Amino acid sequence: MDEKKKVHACWRMIRISPQKLGVIVSCLRGKSLKNAVKILDGMRKSIAPDVKKFLISAKSNAVNNFQLNPDALHVSEISVGKNMVLRRRHIGGRSHSGEIRKPFSQVRVVLEEK
Repeated sequence: MDEKKKVHACWRMIRISPQKLGVIVSCLRGKSLKNAVKILDGMRKSIAPDVKKFLISAKSNAVNNFQLNPDALHVSEISVGKNMVLRRRHIGGRSHSGEIRKPFSQVRVVLEEK
C-alpha cells in the first residue's frame, strides 16, 4: 500500500495582517515546492521573501528529519490564521484618542511527497 508522507510546519507571530498574508498564500496552494518558490521570487510584496525562507526551511526539515525526496514535495495545504493584536493609542487634537490595532498572523503548511 502506497502511503503519502506529510510534514507539518508552523510559523507564528508574523507582523503582518492575515488578510495581506492570505493573498500571497492563496497562490501557493496545491503547487509543487519548486513552483511555489518561483512564484514567490516574482512577487513584489514585502513579505514574499520571508514566506520563501519559511518554505525552504520546511523543505529542509522534511528532507533532514523525515528523509523525504526534495524533488517530489508539494504544498498540499497552506493556511493563514490570526494571532495576537497589539493595541496602541493615538492621541488626537483636543485630547481625543483612537485605537491603533497592529495584528499578527501565523502560517501553517503541510508538505506532501508525491
